[in-house]
Amino acid sequence: KLGSTEYALPTFDESKGMNPQLHIGQLEEFLQFRGIPPQHWLIVAKRSITGSVSKQWLEAISSKLASYEQFKSEFLGTWWSPAQQGLVKCKLYQSRYEKGGGLTLSAHLLKFATMASYLEPRLTDQEIIEAIRSHYPLKIQELLVSTKLNTVAEFLEVLKRLELMEEREDVSDVPPRSGQYQPPFQANRGRNYRQEGPGPVRQVRQNDQSYQGGWRNSGGRGNFRRNEYPRDHRNFENRERNPENERENDARGRSPDNAEEN
Repeated sequence: KLGSTEYALPTFDESKGMNPQLHIGQLEEFLQFRGIPPQHWLIVAKRSITGSVSKQWLEAISSKLASYEQFKSEFLGTWWSPAQQGLVKCKLYQSRYEKGGGLTLSAHLLKFATMASYLEPRLTDQEIIEAIRSHYPLKIQELLVSTKLNTVAEFLEVLKRLELMEEREDVSDVPPRSGQYQPPFQANRGRNYRQEGPGPVRQVRQNDQSYQGGWRNSGGRGNFRRNEYPRDHRNFENRERNPENERENDARGRSPDNAEEN
């Protein structure tokens, strides 16, 4: 069995925006659950009024109230009158969703759908969907129009999916924290290595092929043809064959051709 603190007396405070129809429903549920005799319902109902303005209203009509049913009629006639319902309808059709207002997309829907459910005559799901859909930004409205919605429950499901998508986008946009390890960037280092490495290897292979070609063309006799012999090695060969002439020319300061003419 529930204790007094687990099922406390529901209270009505007009400043908190509580719906009067909802208060009457919760109050009667409490009276029945507690097994309070009907003749005492009026006393308990008066104690449920806690708002500053609503307390003044109760004091003004308290002497006229003879039963709970009379209290209920006066209460709803004042706090849920056609004029009050007209104000609720204005909010239902003119309000707008604010992302920084403290409510999610789905919570905003539930707030106004609950508010609309107490209107008399009762609105259909399609009327509630049409009214609340205009609250959201244009992009969301376009998505909702393209989605065939027949019930408020389907409307709620679409909004919950949009909330999940927004959460994933927010997580992916979060930059890494300053203390988080980031591997060093080594792409340039590896690319330079690959660019610089093959150069000398190709040059060595090219020189090696020139030697091999000369050896094959000479029939394997070890003598290279003059045009196929590498230029550096031809110069080296000439210097090796005529060391005396070079020293003599260097001493006289003349070329070999001038030495023969003299």
